Amino acid sequence: MNYSDFEARWKPAGGAERANYGLFLQDLCALIGVAAPDPTTDNPAQDAYVLERAVTFQDGQTGSTTRTTTGRIDLY
Repeated sequence: MNYSDFEARWKPAGGAERANYGLFLQDLCALIGVAAPDPTTDNPAQDAYVLERAVTFQDGQTGSTTRTTTGRIDLY
């Protein structure tokens, strides 16, 4: 894929991020010449390069308790 093809495909897409982000990131990988992400598994330790990688955020500390939340990274 070259830049003109990429632009022609994605310019009219608008702001539908949730619907398009996976396809967009795969096309972006093709454009810059890197491998597409791997499928996600049931074992996060194996998910080195995937879409929607689960991550734990440390949100702060209250007394002796650290608050954490689980989030996602679009492409990890």
